[in-house]
Amino acid sequence: MHTRRQLPHRLTLGLGMLTVGLVLGAAGCGTSRYVGSVGPSGVYGNLGYGLTLNLQAGELSARWKLVSPDAPEEAPPGASPEALNAPLDLDGDGELEGRETMRHLRPTLRLIARSSSVAAVRLDVDVVILGGAEAERPLDEVARAARVELAGAPTGEDAWTELRVAPSFHARALSGPGFRLAVIDQVGFQGEAAATPRRHSVRVLLVAPEVTPALAADFELVLGALSLASQAGPVSRQDKW
Repeated sequence: MHTRRQLPHRLTLGLGMLTVGLVLGAAGCGTSRYVGSVGPSGVYGNLGYGLTLNLQAGELSARWKLVSPDAPEEAPPGASPEALNAPLDLDGDGELEGRETMRHLRPTLRLIARSSSVAAVRLDVDVVILGGAEAERPLDEVARAARVELAGAPTGEDAWTELRVAPSFHARALSGPGFRLAVIDQVGFQGEAAATPRRHSVRVLLVAPEVTPALAADFELVLGALSLASQAGPVSRQDKW
């Protein structure tokens, strides 16, 4: 990865939310806003996090299979995302309250390499809401904490790369044995009913026994195919809190 690499500008606020709304509107099925779904055009969308991933970019879907948000239990052994019906910090105050309960997956979405019969090679995209004191932590601290959580303890020799992810998000990226990790700092996200915008930490993680050039290229492809809006999509009656 190149320092200060600028990914293609794919998103403005209005266009981003239109994209998310159209994707999930076409998918239908009453999917929870924080679970997300895939529309007929092959784009995954998540209204709650204002996130889309174009699974057709660079023929990504030919090499990777998305674990169904509606049936995560159908993933290969050991690869099922955790399906939760639990509070999310929707107002970003650092407190989890019963009224904030939402169905969601952890990680938010998971791709499994079609060439792998087991979950040895995967690409995850996860969104974590940073609330309260966590929302004030510098990006470098957030990135190091994500590295420990997702890829094991740091070696003391970690060399992070600075990135800018379109349209204007700061990020940190790290390459290590068996993984690639990017931590995107999404500040000023306007959620459902919060008066104060909240902060998202978006993590993109590639895990493989060996990160080949082809896998590293797909990691970059996912980063480029990911669109982050600055506002959540419309709230349905069943999702109001």
